[in-house]
Amino acid sequence: MDLGSLLRTELAGCVAALDENDRDVADERSPDQIHDARVALRRIRSQLRTFATLVDPVWAREVRADIAWYEGLLGRVRDCDVLAAGLLGRAGSRREPVAAAAITARLATERASQLRLLADGRTSRRYLALRSSLDELACRPPLRPRAARDASTSLLPLLARPWRDLRESARAATRSPDAEALHTLRIRAKQLRYGAEMSEAVLGDDARALAGACAGLQGHLGRYRDAGAAAAWLRCLASGADDLGPPMSVLASRQDEIASTLGTTWRPLYKKVRHSWRDLGRDARR
Repeated sequence: MDLGSLLRTELAGCVAALDENDRDVADERSPDQIHDARVALRRIRSQLRTFATLVDPVWAREVRADIAWYEGLLGRVRDCDVLAAGLLGRAGSRREPVAAAAITARLATERASQLRLLADGRTSRRYLALRSSLDELACRPPLRPRAARDASTSLLPLLARPWRDLRESARAATRSPDAEALHTLRIRAKQLRYGAEMSEAVLGDDARALAGACAGLQGHLGRYRDAGAAAAWLRCLASGADDLGPPMSVLASRQDEIASTLGTTWRPLYKKVRHSWRDLGRDARR
């Protein structure tokens, strides 16, 4: 199999997944549909970065920018869904019914507002341009001649870039484990994961193991990010309602504790990624 065939199959699958989850009107969109549509877009954008040398650079740059724009609209709705899923289970006990009701009401209002922005975005010229680019991407992406190379011998060098990016991000997060550094590390883990998943058909079990290790690191850091965002959101909510201040502060402190733990326990998961990368490289060179 050549690289172009592998990439075309991947991109077409992503566009099909987007179409499946982005066809309903905005206010009928379920949390799962929002999530799956966003993942499809994020995956396309990531693969166009990892395999940038295989596609026309000007075209890829433009379509990645439009994807990032629309992904952002979906992401703001998704943030409301993540907050609801993460907070209501903890606030919904008998001890905190008032806090749970306030959280539910505020998130419903915020989600409705973000859905309106999403609906407006879908009527814009930029969305129409994005849809045209995605149709082209699914059927006939503008591949460069090097896409004709054999995938079995060319994939590992292409995956080396996201691996190096991940390794450097891990070093930066070790030196300064703040929210920004850990967020970057999560993005890099995600990029390597998507590239490894696309490579499974050619590189086999080692690529699958690498993708799984990256997913573990990505998920851990995702929970860290969600907890930090929840704490900040709760404090903002508490500042606008004096009577809800104490219970919201308690909930925010709990989220801070979760984030603190997750922010200091990611290294073993990174080591699994590093070991999986070494296994993949060793076996691919045999």
